[in-house]
Amino acid sequence: MNTSRKVRALAVGATIGGRLAFITVYATATEVYQAAAHSSMHLPIAIPALLGTALSILLGFKTNAAYDRWWEARKIWGSIVNDSRTFARQVLSLISPRDARDADATATQHRELVYRQIAWCYSLTHALRGQDSLKGLEGLLSDGEREQLERSANRPNAILQIQGEQVRSALDAGRIDPLRLLPLDGTLSRLTDHMGMCERIKYTVFPAHYGYLVSRMIWLFCLLLPWGLVDSMGWVMIPVTFATAAVFWMIECIGFALLDPFENQDNDTPMTALSRTIEIDLRQQLGETDVPSKLVPVNDVLM
Repeated sequence: MNTSRKVRALAVGATIGGRLAFITVYATATEVYQAAAHSSMHLPIAIPALLGTALSILLGFKTNAAYDRWWEARKIWGSIVNDSRTFARQVLSLISPRDARDADATATQHRELVYRQIAWCYSLTHALRGQDSLKGLEGLLSDGEREQLERSANRPNAILQIQGEQVRSALDAGRIDPLRLLPLDGTLSRLTDHMGMCERIKYTVFPAHYGYLVSRMIWLFCLLLPWGLVDSMGWVMIPVTFATAAVFWMIECIGFALLDPFENQDNDTPMTALSRTIEIDLRQQLGETDVPSKLVPVNDVLM
């Protein structure tokens, strides 16, 4: 996620600079042709104006749809943070030893459940980014659990399955009252829902033909605009065409930047940083003092 309040001019220029250079040369050539040939060939300004109006509506819809996907992803991960903290609190407060001799075994189960929740957050992060979903989970899962997960197609879901089985084992061992099982199961169900929502955003592709249509309409508009302005504005038409084309292409770039929030790009949801925040909070809930530090932005980007 880009944490800077300033727009990166170099990044924007690298994205649309070639197109702006072309349209500037094209507009200059249009004016040179008109002046050299003493031609009065031009388009009624109403034609590019009507096209620009339709294009503005389509771009506005696309940008709003992209922002909705980006903001929904951030809200889902905010819920994951809250429910992870809730799960750790419920584990520590609802699962209790049967007697003094069971205290050590219960504390071990607390630690395993909380660590496994931390592992789930990192695993989901990597899975959504198309990376190895077992990467960096050493110390959070046992060797047997890692071997079990390697055989699973959806490893974050498999981790939640193990969590459910461990909660059931706490019930069988008499460490949790059946009535207290319901809140824990409800939290695991919400985490499953959050994972499904993330997968819906990840695997629901924005209609390609819609983006293609908008892109081609911008090009058509930019190519027609100089011919609509050259007769009335002369050389001033060139910077006006440049500025107008820059606005439309920048809006298009904003939509592309927000469209897929789980692709490990600069403007994506900072899942790694959020997972680290969850890890810090849950370890401290366990009473640990040796916890990792929060991630900080690198070049104004928080991953």
